[in-house]
Amino acid sequence: MKVLFIDFFTNIYDKHPIYSISSVLKQHGNEVSYLVASDFDKSIESVLAIKPELILYSCFSSEVYLAVQFDALLKNQYQCHSLIGGPGPTFDDHEIQSSTIDAICVGEGEIAIVDYISSQFQPNSNIYHRSQKKSGKYYPMAPLDELPFPDRSVIYEQDHFLRDMPTKQFMAGRGCPYHCTYCHNDAFLTEFKDSGPKFRYKSVDYLIAEIKEVREKYPLENIVFQDDVFILDKKWLKEFCEKFPAQVGITFTCNIRANLINDEIIALLKESGCVGVSWSIESGNDFLRNKILRRNMSKNIIRNAASILNKHQIKHRTGNILGIPGETWEQMIETLELNIEIKPYLAMAYTFVPFPGLALTEYAIANNHLDADLMEFIPRTFFKKSVLKFDEETKDKIARLSLIFPALVKFPFLYHQKPIFEYLFQSPFPVVKMIYHMTNIFYSSKMFKVKYSNKQKIKGFLRYLKSGM
Repeated sequence: MKVLFIDFFTNIYDKHPIYSISSVLKQHGNEVSYLVASDFDKSIESVLAIKPELILYSCFSSEVYLAVQFDALLKNQYQCHSLIGGPGPTFDDHEIQSSTIDAICVGEGEIAIVDYISSQFQPNSNIYHRSQKKSGKYYPMAPLDELPFPDRSVIYEQDHFLRDMPTKQFMAGRGCPYHCTYCHNDAFLTEFKDSGPKFRYKSVDYLIAEIKEVREKYPLENIVFQDDVFILDKKWLKEFCEKFPAQVGITFTCNIRANLINDEIIALLKESGCVGVSWSIESGNDFLRNKILRRNMSKNIIRNAASILNKHQIKHRTGNILGIPGETWEQMIETLELNIEIKPYLAMAYTFVPFPGLALTEYAIANNHLDADLMEFIPRTFFKKSVLKFDEETKDKIARLSLIFPALVKFPFLYHQKPIFEYLFQSPFPVVKMIYHMTNIFYSSKMFKVKYSNKQKIKGFLRYLKSGM
């Protein structure tokens, strides 16, 4: 069968769900292609030329409306079957129910989509018609070593920027065992509680073989492991840290969690080629961090993690959330001050976006911090003004603080000199955005060891602007 993935944005990130599903579809004899629908009219012409029998959309909540619009326009000219999946449709299908999209895939799609095609589009455990409801009983989670290596060619043949980047992203596993309220993993763990292990690694040998195959075909000088928490399984990590430098021998960065690290773990990472890690604080306020966000870690744990990272000279980037439901301006400043205290290489702060399916979104609605009607207008990025019930002045300050946060933490005098700090909240937004871009791009490229040609730098910056702001 001819299968076509439709995407709506190009950015600087590898698209792991498409890679994985494409490899399984090809393994079962299907012809798979990929198209970025940035211009709907031209993209429909391309679809007519390809003549797919099945179109696949993979969307976050903020992108579902684009799939709905595109599918309606397409079906006016060409009749084929369409299926939508991803975090957005998995946890909120109301917009799809009245659309022309034929069916919805929830959770992992590799097994379900193959069965869907072989049965000539009959619903199954993970796939249901838009007029139906979820089954509530799902396929078991696929053992990762039993899947073929992810198929990057489906996108790389079209997207030469991603293909030629010397830094590429990989997934060592899937899932996360934690129940943070602002993350879809929490809802995923609940929805698929009877489907087997939600968190699992690829074997170290499988992962290294996958990386080697990519390096044989494409430029690869540095790896970003995008797993939510790379260091959960200490036995697996020790094996990885022994084999990776001997068999691959390039630098990498990964995501960690403060309560899981110690001197031994960080020493292992550094010795195996790790040059940087990302980890989350989210809030400097104990109540918000532990009761509302369910992070369950003390400030002492956070301070200790930063101390260990700084001692081992591992560059680290912190993640933080601003505009948490019920958060005060003083509590946001607590977050800023804690980041300044622990001295990360780079600190990021994002405005909370109330995506459907999040426990924190439900909390915001239940406690009158968010009008349910505004769910139709969720921002596509984390740098727009909050849609929660803050007053307009606070919304403006949150948006500005998220943009200048990296600079304030990197250069604390900007915060401690109150006239300068206050001036930044009165500056034109283009100035504030430029401060953010300059700080983030410069220090992120240093931390992640990103190496671009001048042409790649220009293309990457343009993509970054389109996808992130």
